[in-house]
Amino acid sequence: MAKTASDKRYNELFAKKITYLRNKFNLTRSQFAALMGVVPGSCDLWERGQVVPSTVAMYKLFKYPQFRVYLEWFFDDTPITELDNFQFIVSARSQEPSEVK
Repeated sequence: MAKTASDKRYNELFAKKITYLRNKFNLTRSQFAALMGVVPGSCDLWERGQVVPSTVAMYKLFKYPQFRVYLEWFFDDTPITELDNFQFIVSARSQEPSEVK
């Protein structure tokens, strides 16, 4: 099946976000792949936008607290250029008083 324009855009956005996260935490492709339980070649394919990570691989990544704060951002349409605004929102949320039940 041929990729549509929206599929390509989706893959490109995932590629940029994966690359951003890997670089933000100063991880090599091998280290990043190990966190996700895949071979390093998978990271290369993701970062080039050829394929997107499996749900299982993404789950393994976002189970780590340092990556978990990026979960919502990763799956929405927010471009990398708006990440500063997103980080401000995440920071503000973490400082909100929690409800006691």
